[in-house]
Amino acid sequence: MDCRSFQEHLGDAIDRFLPQSVEQEFQAHLDLCRKCRDEFELERLCKQVVQRKIKRVGTPPATQALVLHSLQEQYAKASSSAEGWWDRLFTRRALVPAIASGLAVVVFVLFLTVQRDPSEALTDHSASNDLINQSFKNFALVRSGELKPDFVASCPESVASYFKKSSIDFAVHVVRMPDCEWYGAMAVEHAGVKMAHVAYRTGDDWMFVCEARHDAVMQSASLSLPPAAKRALTASNWYIDPAHPECNVVMWITDGVLCTAVSTMKKEKLLAVLTTR
Repeated sequence: MDCRSFQEHLGDAIDRFLPQSVEQEFQAHLDLCRKCRDEFELERLCKQVVQRKIKRVGTPPATQALVLHSLQEQYAKASSSAEGWWDRLFTRRALVPAIASGLAVVVFVLFLTVQRDPSEALTDHSASNDLINQSFKNFALVRSGELKPDFVASCPESVASYFKKSSIDFAVHVVRMPDCEWYGAMAVEHAGVKMAHVAYRTGDDWMFVCEARHDAVMQSASLSLPPAAKRALTASNWYIDPAHPECNVVMWITDGVLCTAVSTMKKEKLLAVLTTR
């Protein structure tokens, strides 16, 4: 068996449907050819990752109907020709692997496009009383200049001192931001819950952090969190919101205080800043 024949049977081997008539030759080539062996292992690993990470769900009926209708139309057009294009195409064995790969890509893209994970509802934070939603709105207002801090300083110690003199009844966690141009602070109360708002500006990046007692937020009837956030915070004291392209929303609990950070920074940089003491 040569490399070309090996490629033709690669999919069957991965799916464990390899005909017995070629199994011995396939295995012999696999043992001899390093290139084909590496490709075989890579394909098998990809399949294992997909099986573990992607939940199998049914294709929506509307999508099924659309795909079947399109295939029927194409088949009807092709069958009207003098020679069946399907027969001509598949008699050329060299084209079979390319066609199979193309169909696999189409099916995989369709799967990722039309399937919606039911767990998305667990991360939704569009409610007006949702803490993440409120933090987003305040973040946008601070960036636009519509919401101005009550206190501005150039060092985190001054911000911490401001909150100690305010009505805030918990220790505010002020992030020490490298090269921070200024820190802005606001002591507010919403729905009976005291909150500390801290704004950070460094270069082109912004960060807004809303802090409140964790137990006060959980007990408040006027504030809410996504179910996924509650579970993650209970399990690890951290939650990274997945609903944003830049992954720039992070929640964490420190000393009984729930902090919600919204930032223009990339996820990796944001997490590095938040975890540096």
